[in-house]
Amino acid sequence: MAIDHELARFDQELPQLLRTMRGQYVLIHGDDAMAGPYKTEDEAYEAGCKQYGVEPFLVMLVEEPEKPIPMHQDVLAYANSQPAT
Repeated sequence: MAIDHELARFDQELPQLLRTMRGQYVLIHGDDAMAGPYKTEDEAYEAGCKQYGVEPFLVMLVEEPEKPIPMHQDVLAYANSQPAT
């Protein structure tokens, strides 16, 4: 994917970003310095378009990642409860 590098940079720098830019947006392009903070996603996107044109860039909201919720599903019980087709 074209923005794998930017996603990895965001994940790597997230702890520091949470201390300084929580709740705001950042703009990431390659190895360039992260730009921001921006108050809105649109503001960050417009800045990216002006600066990078059609080159890929990433706009991310600085927030805690959601924790996965463990779920248990009894697949056999569900399958047996469905009408036969």
